[in-house]
Order: sequence, then C-alpha cells, then structure tokens
Amino acid sequence: MEKRTVGRPKSLRISDDDLKKIVTDQEETIWSVERLAEELGISRQAVRKRIERKLIPAHKNGRMWYILKSEYINSIRAL
Repeated sequence: MEKRTVGRPKSLRISDDDLKKIVTDQEETIWSVERLAEELGISRQAVRKRIERKLIPAHKNGRMWYILKSEYINSIRAL
C-alpha cells in the first residue's frame, strides 16, 4: 500500500552544480550576429556562413540567431 502524505510537498533541493549553472546563466553575455560581426571585424554574412558550417556555436530563435559568449570562447579554445 502506498503511503500518502498530507500537507505541503517537500521543496526541491538544488545541488551546488545546478546553482552555479543558474547563476552563470543569469550573467551570460549573448551576442547577435551583428554584434559578433562587429566584435570580430567581419561582415554579418561571414558570421552566418560560419554558423551554417558549425564553426560558430549558435542558437536560433525564430528568424534570429544568437551566440553565447561562453560557448563561442570554449569553441575557440577547443581548436
């Protein structure tokens, strides 16, 4: 027989690693294609081509691409 509890459910515990991810995500720098092109001194089209070739990690929301600075830096370090 299943034991049922009455009252409020126990709160979820967040691990230290999950907490670090949450804090990091709140401070993450997000670049648009235009902003990254400006940072790199190249054209927007060149950035888009590199995204298509998977040379730049990017995420698409609707018609807009965005690049997380930390992912971009990690991809450069992996080269």
